[in-house]
Amino acid sequence: ADALNAAVAALEKAEEPGPGPEPEKPSYDALSAAIEAAEALKADDYTAESWAAVEEALADAKAALESTDQKVVDAAAAALNAAMDALVEAEPSDPGTDPGTDQKPGDDTKPGGTTKPGGSTTGGSTSGGNLAQTGDPTSMVAALATALAGAGALVASRRRR
Repeated sequence: ADALNAAVAALEKAEEPGPGPEPEKPSYDALSAAIEAAEALKADDYTAESWAAVEEALADAKAALESTDQKVVDAAAAALNAAMDALVEAEPSDPGTDPGTDQKPGDDTKPGGTTKPGGSTTGGSTSGGNLAQTGDPTSMVAALATALAGAGALVASRRRR
């Protein structure tokens, strides 16, 4: 009888919830880096449409800093990076008044090459290879889909709380 009572007591003690393992905290490194990169950009350098996508993704990314779900944090970082990748540089309002250009109408070369962050070079020939053309909706669709997926994940995580 004593052995039976000891076994029952051991089972009851095993069923009591203990201080289980602490949930793993998400890593915000990639999200913080994306937010920092987005905040370093200037709205005037990009088209209003492409900049609006970055602003929306940036707001979602800042909200995701409060999330404890790694999937939400990762989705927000991916959405912000996709929106930044989809940015379209704004055209100068009057390209003929730029004092640094000697370009004439019909001239197919860009004056002076510049290096963008990441090592890509602009200037020289205008052949873009596989680059998306200005107004190409493909990159915007991808950015929008990623932003919507991130927003959906953010909403889903907030509903679970």
